[in-house]
Amino acid sequence: MSDVVVASAVRTVVGTPSGALASFPSANLGAIVVREAIGRAGLRAEDVDEVIFADELDGGDAPIGVAPGGLNALALALERFAAGDVEVVVAAARSPVADRVVVHPSTALGVVEAIAGRRDLTRIELENYALTSRLRAAAAARDGRFADEIVPVNGAASARLGAAVRDENLWSSAALVLPEPRPAAWGEGKATAAMVAPPARGAAALVLMRSETVARRGSPDLARLAAAAVAPTSCDAVETAFVNAAHAAMDVAGWRLPDLDLVECDEPTAGHALVARRDLGVDLAAFNVLGGALAFGRPCGACDLRMLVTLLHEMRRREARRGLVACDDAGLGRAVCVERR
Repeated sequence: MSDVVVASAVRTVVGTPSGALASFPSANLGAIVVREAIGRAGLRAEDVDEVIFADELDGGDAPIGVAPGGLNALALALERFAAGDVEVVVAAARSPVADRVVVHPSTALGVVEAIAGRRDLTRIELENYALTSRLRAAAAARDGRFADEIVPVNGAASARLGAAVRDENLWSSAALVLPEPRPAAWGEGKATAAMVAPPARGAAALVLMRSETVARRGSPDLARLAAAAVAPTSCDAVETAFVNAAHAAMDVAGWRLPDLDLVECDEPTAGHALVARRDLGVDLAAFNVLGGALAFGRPCGACDLRMLVTLLHEMRRREARRGLVACDDAGLGRAVCVERR
């Protein structure tokens, strides 16, 4: 069991491809969240032993659609702690510039059709889930539920809108209704644009510390990292990767599904999310309770840390004890279990 604690967790807004963050340099986004995370942990820059950015783990050349996610950086941070040579590490992720998007929408629609066919999902089920995600996220945004986790982004790119302080997709009229409902495929196709998470930009960062370091410094203690796991995917069942990772992480933590209070699961498509909820056996009341990527947009490379940041803040708000995040990370399933004490 890990003795690593999350001392702070922050993110930028999730921006649309043409919004306030569209031309904002990725390095600047990363610097903003790292500085804020360090400050909220009550630390100075010189107190940090290492900063690990997810997009640098492959040399920084991967296209946005397949860039390693932030849970990859978190897993590497846990390895550093296990080696015994660090006390404070920042795990961070930032999405590349919008013009590096390489996943064509038609590819994602084909994935929805394939999942629906394999798992006997109806179009009504898929659209209902997509609408639920949007309505939950829009309601949470109106209630100010994301305010504590968001770091304002100021700069020339966001000057016309002022500081970027709210998730852009959640404040458009489209957040409350489904996009064009006609099937995007010929014949009896089930997939529509509403069932696919739109591309987005953003960044997130967590400060990780040993529990004894937190106690010694008097830093905040959001939650303990109870376990992390990775699982391979299959081209014949891409929707199962992060479900397998979730089970693996729970096995490492010694938890069972009833032990979980909240679950945040990736929403690259409605098909992925529906399969994950069914296979995990999670009640909808505990699953993506503030909406997911279908509503926010999916800042590839930073989507998973965005989910973890949101989960940690919502667990504190609800006084929930145990939570899990599971995601698709460049073809791998990754999951992490967190526990408030």
